[in-house]
Amino acid sequence: MSNNVSSQFGSYNMVPAHNAVMPPVNNSITSHLKLKPQNYSGDDDLQDFLTQFELTSDINKWSYTE
Repeated sequence: MSNNVSSQFGSYNMVPAHNAVMPPVNNSITSHLKLKPQNYSGDDDLQDFLTQFELTSDINKWSYTE
């Protein structure tokens, strides 16, 4: 499952966090969908990647230290 997110810089395919390193935990605190930005390859525009990362951070409600 993936989500497309659009910004002024374009559309981005957000990857669910269950494809990340840690498996999802099923409880009331972590039951909402968490997203993971795609890895930056260096081939695409850095500003686009940073915008996608910031959108992911906002959606996941990450703190500055996360």
